[in-house]
Amino acid sequence: MTTAQPDTTELVNGFSDRLFRFFRSHGISYSEAQDLTNDTFVAFLDRDPATIQNRAAFLMGIARKKLLQAKTRPRTYEEYRSSLGPDVLTSLSQRVDRDLRIQAVLMQLEDDERTVFILRCDGMTIDEIADITEKSPATVKRRLADTRKKIDELAQRNADSSFGADDIADHYREM
Repeated sequence: MTTAQPDTTELVNGFSDRLFRFFRSHGISYSEAQDLTNDTFVAFLDRDPATIQNRAAFLMGIARKKLLQAKTRPRTYEEYRSSLGPDVLTSLSQRVDRDLRIQAVLMQLEDDERTVFILRCDGMTIDEIADITEKSPATVKRRLADTRKKIDELAQRNADSSFGADDIADHYREM
């Protein structure tokens, strides 16, 4: 039985991220994706390993069935509301207000700080930003770290601001 343990550990380590990303890419919430990943492994481990020829394909087949079950099961009203996310639950005026506050914080940054921060939020790598801004990667990293601190300080100074650098970065990624 000791040989089955490393096999199981390798299986979980090798496929857990892949399964989790699979569930998340199909609109499953973070916590439910974790649960479905665990349920997939439990169902897989209940099978006789001798009958499985291709572990990856078999595991993904179980995951697809779990996804279908999760998508078709009836949800309570509270589950439905919580799955919509914060943007759906806020009014248009609240979103516009938040956008204006984010823009006000960004306008308080210097041009090069704002440029580096927004390029990073758009998904560019440090090296790509360094090429565009004609600065070294070390300078870009330092400028980005300083900008994030400055954004957090600016947001803290404004008592009505309930966001920081991470929230602003998320805001730009969602656009």
